Amino acid sequence: MRMRNKAAALAALLSATVLPAHAVEPCANLVTVQMSAIPEMNADSGGHLAAHVPGVRPPPGFSQYGRTLFWDAQAWREAFDRLSRQPNPLYCPEPAANGSEAARTLQWQYFARQCTAADGNGMCTAGHDIQVNAVQIVMRRINNRWVVYTAYPTPN
Repeated sequence: MRMRNKAAALAALLSATVLPAHAVEPCANLVTVQMSAIPEMNADSGGHLAAHVPGVRPPPGFSQYGRTLFWDAQAWREAFDRLSRQPNPLYCPEPAANGSEAARTLQWQYFARQCTAADGNGMCTAGHDIQVNAVQIVMRRINNRWVVYTAYPTPN
């Protein structure tokens, strides 16, 4: 009887201290996501956020031409801040395979830009203001870490 109580106590202790097999963390809390949320550093993580942020050169193979752009870099920072403050956060689960995605549409009405011309580096040189109703934010698992893959304002 006494041995059974010790075994039960040991089992209870182990189950309380062993980490769960599947951890879930709010994406905005992850250091790799926070670093990749900096538009100038995003391409180094495998993302193409800069294709939607005016004044920041998009990564090779991407252009801002034809894309919706945040009004400016501050508008992107505010969108990321809104994501991080949501009462129901966007989660980036572990473990996750490379290529896995976690996405969220933030309802937010404001003015953005529609790029109508770009230079040889893919940076927007002309565009017009548009009313948008939401921001789409996509996290992707790249090189075994979660990063901001892209984010863009959308009129829909």
